[in-house]
Amino acid sequence: VPSNSSTELVNNTTMSANLLPKIVYTPAMFQTQTIQHRRPKRPLVYVTRRIPQAGVDVLLKTCNIKQWESELAVPKGEMIYSVVGVDGILCMQGDNIDADVLNAAGPHLRVVAAMSQSINHIDVE
Repeated sequence: VPSNSSTELVNNTTMSANLLPKIVYTPAMFQTQTIQHRRPKRPLVYVTRRIPQAGVDVLLKTCNIKQWESELAVPKGEMIYSVVGVDGILCMQGDNIDADVLNAAGPHLRVVAAMSQSINHIDVE
């Protein structure tokens, strides 16, 4: 039974089991097509404390953010839950970024940034 599609499957019921059906190509299949590339998703950054709105605005120019809405340090269990699947973490002095947090973030984590005077609270090993 002929079809209107540009690809037809030739089904031969007498074919042996080791042969695959043949695909018939028509000239319409080789026309140039415009392919639209999808823009990669915006990176997701977890911010471990409330930061000034100016800082949030800078991040939102290129990233999506989720933020711990407190001036106090985020509890470790909450941080582990919140960093799953993020591309980046913006942490503050006193936020302990250890192997548990880094492992919870997973393979998409690309950067850990610190808004502090040192990085002693980040496990760099």
